[in-house]
Amino acid sequence: MIQPIRGKGVNRATAICDGCSREETVTCDYARDAAGGWHPNEGQITKKLVGRGWAVVKRAMHCPACEAKRKMETRQETAMKTSNVTVAPIREPSREEKRQIMGLLEVSYDATAGRYKGTDTDQTVAAAIGGGVMSGWVAEIREEFFGPDGGNGEMDALLTEMRAWVKEREREKQNAMVHLEAAQATLRECDAKVAEVSGFAKRLDAIRAAVGPKAARA
Repeated sequence: MIQPIRGKGVNRATAICDGCSREETVTCDYARDAAGGWHPNEGQITKKLVGRGWAVVKRAMHCPACEAKRKMETRQETAMKTSNVTVAPIREPSREEKRQIMGLLEVSYDATAGRYKGTDTDQTVAAAIGGGVMSGWVAEIREEFFGPDGGNGEMDALLTEMRAWVKEREREKQNAMVHLEAAQATLRECDAKVAEVSGFAKRLDAIRAAVGPKAARA
């Protein structure tokens, strides 16, 4: 808690530890309340005390020694709670589930190509068996007895289609570049002709100025 130190011109207060009653004097400002009384600035005091190792926990003030003790007790309580937690054993597939996984892998996995056939994956095999069979079990058995997870036939087909699409876009890009270069050449030729005609106009203006007002009115 915080207690004011009374006296004219005194800008101090006493902080008292709620654990061991240790006292520490802190300089601070005082503010007048609605009733006209003067009270120490608790926010300013708390900030200074924290800088000295104190702590305020649920409005209770703890000196550095009591705060260190509180933290140690908190860590011990957390460790005790953690040690009392019962960890559930990792669920493993039964013999029947393993047999079902092997059976589906026989028809859905292409061991020669090192990938699934069609659209099958570890997830689809697990879902097809159902009953809580996990895709991780399928992956483990597939890796051990069949081969790596090299995707599937649909993925390969899609990749081939994507490559063909990119190749076609590259061809269109090259055609566009050819047309763009031709258009730029035409624009340069037009600019040159415009500049040539502008030169004729300037020469005509010069001739008119040379022959006088009569030519200018022509």
